Amino acid sequence: MTKERHEISPDDCWNVQALYADWEAWERDMKEWGREDQKTHWPEITQFKGNLDQGPDQVRKMAEVCFDLERKLSKLYTYAHLRHDEDVADDRAKTAHSRISSLLYDLRQETSWIEPEILQLPEAVLSKYMSAPELQDIKVHL
Repeated sequence: MTKERHEISPDDCWNVQALYADWEAWERDMKEWGREDQKTHWPEITQFKGNLDQGPDQVRKMAEVCFDLERKLSKLYTYAHLRHDEDVADDRAKTAHSRISSLLYDLRQETSWIEPEILQLPEAVLSKYMSAPELQDIKVHL
């Protein structure tokens, strides 16, 4: 017989509270970082569009903004995903998982210009970027 969730020892469950104390805390971060009501969710990324040829420092700043946002959205996703996996019939978890999955898709769309813009840089500029000290720890991403 399959046990109900409340019958399982907390030691045998995911510690989702390490991510968020409850759904209300998740919703606060979702509102702050998801910006579902905005057409362009993350203008702090799009401000770099067309400017990556301005030096390695510009690329570094853009990468830091993207990585920070990805970490925050990944935390939101992980919580929603784990809560959904706890009980796939839970409507709140289904909706949350769908919302954050959609936002991650939007993030990929809003950052889709980055790779082509980097690839359009002249080879000499790209070589300079690849050897720039400020980009060494993100070189693999370039």
